[in-house]
Amino acid sequence: MPKYSYKCKQCEYMFETYHGISEKLLFCDKCKLDSLIRIPYNINFKLPNRDYSEILTQSQDRNVGDLVERFIEESREELKQQQDDLQNKREIK
Repeated sequence: MPKYSYKCKQCEYMFETYHGISEKLLFCDKCKLDSLIRIPYNINFKLPNRDYSEILTQSQDRNVGDLVERFIEESREELKQQQDDLQNKREIK
C-alpha cells in the first residue's frame, strides 16, 4: 500500500498513513473537520549526465515512442557498463 501525507487546513495537523490508491481521507483526527488535503511526495531519482539537446531538437522528426526507446536503450548500456565496472572492482579485491 502506498504511503500518503495529509495536512489539516484548519488546525494544520500533519500525519502520514498507508492506504489504497483509490482511498482518500477527508476528516482530521485532531479537530474532526472535513479539511484534510493530501500532500504529494516528491519522488527523487537521478538521471544520467547526458546532453539531451540533440534528442530534443530531433523530437520534431521522431515520435515520442522512438525517443523513449532510445533513452531506455542508452540507460541499459550505461547500467551494463556500471555493473561490469563494479564486477571488475570486486574481482580485484
